[in-house]
Amino acid sequence: MVLIVGTLIFSAFGYSLEDSLFEFASALGTVGLSVGITGYNAHPLILWTSTLGMFLGRLEFYVIFIAISKMFIDLTRKKVNRYQNI
Repeated sequence: MVLIVGTLIFSAFGYSLEDSLFEFASALGTVGLSVGITGYNAHPLILWTSTLGMFLGRLEFYVIFIAISKMFIDLTRKKVNRYQNI
């Protein structure tokens, strides 16, 4: 799903589907190969999409899900404790 969304974002900027798929798959795999889409003159949305792809590809979804759920649980516990102390 992430690969499809990233590829579509790259394709929306006029790049071919093949180049977009290659570029975002490379970002997800944190391989470092490029066809030249993510150069210094790329649109900021392409760079952020590539950065997000690298982040998701490196950490995997399970780790991200666990981290977000732990933060959510901690925040809700702090709210409950704060209201109980009043």
